Amino acid sequence: AGDLNEALKYYFQAANTSGQLPLAQYSLGQMYVWKGQLEDAIKELQQVLNHSPEDRDTLMALGRLYLQLGKDVEASGVLKKVTDQYKDNEEAWLLYGYSSRHDSEFALKCMANAIRAAKTRDHEVQHSTWNNVGVLNHVAGYLDDAMRLYLKALTTAGGDLEHYELEQVLIVMNI
Repeated sequence: AGDLNEALKYYFQAANTSGQLPLAQYSLGQMYVWKGQLEDAIKELQQVLNHSPEDRDTLMALGRLYLQLGKDVEASGVLKKVTDQYKDNEEAWLLYGYSSRHDSEFALKCMANAIRAAKTRDHEVQHSTWNNVGVLNHVAGYLDDAMRLYLKALTTAGGDLEHYELEQVLIVMNI
């Protein structure tokens, strides 16, 4: 904890110099995250965006923080900027879909874009993504699609039983 506090002190000094260094402010924001001071982290990341409003890493970090604090509207606004700029950012689409989960139709579109982005980049779509898309279909009333996606999630999770056992139980419970 002593090293973390010492580092925080130096990042704070660097971030608050007269020239305001965005990299130091970003790093200070990350230090605040490590200390659990999420509102302070948000303030620092917002300062970075004042200098670099389109910075993907800062927008993603800010979106994650807003989600962690249950601020879905703010998260959606930030994550929309990322998905508008980077159509192939799988994580941004997943988070955008999660932040929009109260609008199941829109969340489904976001998840479809996440899956498309994963496939475009030859990434394996995770079983948790298939399960979440299944849940969204279930909520939207697309029961046949939901069942197909739950089964896909179950087969995708089939490898390492020890690691996936709890997740498989959750998927089966959805079925």
